[in-house]
Amino acid sequence: MKNKNKQNLSESFIINNYLKKLNFKKKETFNFKNDGAYLNISQNNKIVVSNDTIVESVDFFTNDSADSVAHKIICCNLSDISSMGAVPYCFSLSLGLPKKINKKWLHSFSSKILKLQKKYKFFLLGGDIAQTKDIVISATFFGKLNNGRIIRRDGAKINNDIWITGNLGNSFAGLMLKKNTIKANQSIKKFFIKKYLYPNPCMIGNKLGLIATSAIDISDGFYGDLDKILLQKNLGANIFLE
Repeated sequence: MKNKNKQNLSESFIINNYLKKLNFKKKETFNFKNDGAYLNISQNNKIVVSNDTIVESVDFFTNDSADSVAHKIICCNLSDISSMGAVPYCFSLSLGLPKKINKKWLHSFSSKILKLQKKYKFFLLGGDIAQTKDIVISATFFGKLNNGRIIRRDGAKINNDIWITGNLGNSFAGLMLKKNTIKANQSIKKFFIKKYLYPNPCMIGNKLGLIATSAIDISDGFYGDLDKILLQKNLGANIFLE
């Protein structure tokens, strides 16, 4: 017998059953069906907003370096901002830090963020710091639209081509190698673990906004995220694996 009260509390289940009612169906939220939302400053001036949270032992290993943790929280958000056609402007940062954190960790963490800020041209707006049992880091990013057009998930049309950027599965392969679920020689292992620890965001969204009908940041796998685009318009897709 199964306990009927025990639900699979997935992200989509929590959003659809508990959080959607909180957005009052405001158009800026896209009813939580996109990688972010937007703030309507004027008719042709919008700010894209995205938030990500990473938790120790869930999204990264306890022995992961501070600079890789910093890289992950920043680049996850940069990818979401770009997937909606925007460029980063600023961000707020909330840090939940346990007592084990020291000055060396904080120096490495902040130095990596500073390096990424200089590369992608955005600044820290503010945030909060609290003491927690494990490391919990949350960042909210604000991005600007150069052409005034947000790339949404619900714009796909029949006969559209499907394009991806980068190589699928690199980060996942690195995770499996780090967990020793799969084996590989040292050079291959080093390559893929680096892809897991330091994922590179694709920052061409502001250019794709001129031609793309729909877009999504791949976080749940290619098939799962493509399905999110297709289901919004009741469409299908032909994928030629070879």
